Amino acid sequence: MKVGSDVLVSCLIEFMLSVSGPIATKMPKVRGLRTIKKEILKLVNTYVEKADDLEMVHNSLVPQLLEAVLLDYKRNVPDAREAEVLNLMTTIINKLHVRWTPKTSRFSFTVRLAFRALGASR
Repeated sequence: MKVGSDVLVSCLIEFMLSVSGPIATKMPKVRGLRTIKKEILKLVNTYVEKADDLEMVHNSLVPQLLEAVLLDYKRNVPDAREAEVLNLMTTIINKLHVRWTPKTSRFSFTVRLAFRALGASR
């Protein structure tokens, strides 16, 4: 499973925000793109919830998500951050609790940055 569609939608949203500023989050085109992004995140969340091959999810899906989704969340202005990102991360952590070891993960730096950004957004 690739997260390329979410990255493309995020790039479009980011571009619109750079051109128009935070007010862009209220524009119909950006709202539509954000709806698409939310639905993609919900779909990935459902996939992770239903997955039987947790090793594959851990090895193939999680690294892409950490790189694309969490860093995108961090870069976005607070009004453009999606709660579905937090729901997805909660599902991943709950589903992979045995396999998830941030200290030994090659993405531990990314995870620390992302959670720092999550804390700053509250």
